[in-house]
Amino acid sequence: MARLIYIPLLFLFIACTLDSRQEEKLNVAFQDYVKAYNEDLMLQYVALTHVKVVAHYKAKSEEEFVQHFQKPKTDSLKAYYGDYLAKDTKESGNYIQRCYTIEKYTEFKEIDPEYRIYACSEDKGKTWFFINEDDYFDLTIPLKKRLFKK
Repeated sequence: MARLIYIPLLFLFIACTLDSRQEEKLNVAFQDYVKAYNEDLMLQYVALTHVKVVAHYKAKSEEEFVQHFQKPKTDSLKAYYGDYLAKDTKESGNYIQRCYTIEKYTEFKEIDPEYRIYACSEDKGKTWFFINEDDYFDLTIPLKKRLFKK
């Protein structure tokens, strides 16, 4: 009887893992995303951000778009991403989403040791785009699927 319990749990664990190609593409894209954010490479940062998030801020105004995607000029206000950890991966059809926790800090203080970034793929892990936690749970941004709950 105990084996019946373990088999579904094992299947659930296996069903939410990525194959080596998906994992490699995600790791490269995530490292590029963090680097673009930390080095204020706005064009690359925007290119790696989910298209619905980009469209949302573009539709608001050019000022809000730049404010959202470009770091402040003052060093004390600039935020950076540090160490990260993959927390969970969820799948639904062609959609795969992974939640990362990442340290977010300024030069002088830690802002959030477990800030969340969501990696999203709509093509079974061939391409990846990213959404920070503030935008992921902003219901005015029309994402097709949100696999994670707040």
